[in-house]
Amino acid sequence: MLSEDIRTLRQFIDEHVSRDGSLFLSPALTELAKFALADMVRCARALETAQVSGPARITEADLASGRVARLPVVPRPRLATGPGNGSSA
Repeated sequence: MLSEDIRTLRQFIDEHVSRDGSLFLSPALTELAKFALADMVRCARALETAQVSGPARITEADLASGRVARLPVVPRPRLATGPGNGSSA
């Protein structure tokens, strides 16, 4: 995931920072960092161009065809609240 890639790159940078705040990387590590950033930019651009197509519309014909199944609505379990159990909020 993009957030995990960014977190990993941040840790990578933190490991190579000197006490005065300077960042020193070997040529190989510099290329690795550049590659990681380019990949993250590609992922970010793909996310930016993605469009939500809107909510799905399921018709009776879809249900009759068998391609779509209606799932039962199951209520969430509720914890019993009583004296000493705290508020429900």
